[in-house]
Amino acid sequence: MNPELNTTYITLDGLLAVQKYRHVYFFPLLTVYILILCCNLVIVFLICRHKNLHEPMYVFNSALLLNAAFFGTNIYPKLLSDILSEKKKAAHTYPTC
Repeated sequence: MNPELNTTYITLDGLLAVQKYRHVYFFPLLTVYILILCCNLVIVFLICRHKNLHEPMYVFNSALLLNAAFFGTNIYPKLLSDILSEKKKAAHTYPTC
């Protein structure tokens, strides 16, 4: 089968206006991403390190912070690469049966 038949293209029209100021948008978003990772992981490390913080409330907070760190790691790299890219189409090819 021709894999071209199973390819879906999504045009990112909202990012066309960003092209002129893409570096202006890139660096604040990169800073936010780094802050999200650093702050969340430092707090999780402190909760794991100190024995008096091993209470259900702090364990729940650390689980939420890890979830936020994983979500940021899932979303931000693609967002940052889309802001810097010249090509404004995202392609996804579905596997053929």
